[in-house]
Amino acid sequence: VLGGMALGYHIGGRMGDTDASEERIGLLLFLSGIAALGTWTLRDMLPASIGSIDPTMGALLIGSVLFAPTVTLLAIISPLLAKNLLRTLDTSAQTVGTLNMVGTMGAIAGAVITGIYLIPSFGVDSIFLGIAVILCLVSFAIRKKRVTLYLAITVLLFIAAFFINTIPTRAAGWVGDV
Repeated sequence: VLGGMALGYHIGGRMGDTDASEERIGLLLFLSGIAALGTWTLRDMLPASIGSIDPTMGALLIGSVLFAPTVTLLAIISPLLAKNLLRTLDTSAQTVGTLNMVGTMGAIAGAVITGIYLIPSFGVDSIFLGIAVILCLVSFAIRKKRVTLYLAITVLLFIAAFFINTIPTRAAGWVGDV
């Protein structure tokens, strides 16, 4: 996860200097939602497909494949937001500091709320799916162009994901759920 964040921040820093538009941010949110849908879709299939491997390496591999795409795409957005929020160099440190503070407080609140309320109430599977839905919906609110096309793509991908999840695997339930 941290490696994906580092890569995303690096890519976002380069990308933000050329295009930090709301359309770009909306597209990244959409792609993040689709990547989160991929996490939900592959959560049982991936462990079943890697065969017998050292449990530590297996966990690292599975975690990387499942979470790195979504985390990397979301991390790309942070430098783009910073670029949009910067008004003058005189307040650049304050702007970046505030952005980092809000991000860190959001991470803390997210971890606490997820651990105390969301997982016990909804389970991991529903949370994965909920994240995908929320990211796609937020992307539609931000993007102004081709929303109908992206909505159609989203509906088709969600239908495919639900169909794939009906295929039984020997690893069903390996990703812990409460």
